[in-house]
Amino acid sequence: PKAAGPDASRIATMIDLFSPLLGELPENRPLVVGHLAQSLDGFIAKADGESYWISGQDDLDHTHRLRAFCDGVLVGASTVSKDNCRLTVRRCEGSHPVRIVLDPEAVLGPDAAIFSDGEAPTIWVRREGANHPVLPSDVMVIGCRMGEDGLDLEHLLGLLKAQGINRLFVEGGGVTVTGFIQAGLMDRL
Repeated sequence: PKAAGPDASRIATMIDLFSPLLGELPENRPLVVGHLAQSLDGFIAKADGESYWISGQDDLDHTHRLRAFCDGVLVGASTVSKDNCRLTVRRCEGSHPVRIVLDPEAVLGPDAAIFSDGEAPTIWVRREGANHPVLPSDVMVIGCRMGEDGLDLEHLLGLLKAQGINRLFVEGGGVTVTGFIQAGLMDRL
């Protein structure tokens, strides 16, 4: 049934945004959803790399709703290094997703908030055989095989599915989102 009243338009927008994510899930990997904020001139960050204020409050709310909706939220090591992001749900109701960091060469240190704040389960993905620093015991380390252009993302998705990740939100950065798109693994952007 269609909603009536002042919130009808907002509800219709939410249905349009989220209903495609409610359908049948892939069997061997998570459903992959990406989201980027982009400036009118085509950039996803300022010249100095800052991305936090590139979008408005409504977009930030949407990002947090996607985090709450998905089982896992994934970013690359550069995003963690530049933003020291937490990847938790703070702007809406919902549970924190499992936080997943792609760091093939294990360049991040244990002092990153995502590894040390204990706010949500965290998976640190590195290439198989890469050394890594000692991390808190609640951070899971997964070794992923390498492909031609970096981590084998199809293999990674299988590993994440085995960890109970059925809906994966690829939040950033641009290189990470582009990798999923180029591999044909982005179901919705």
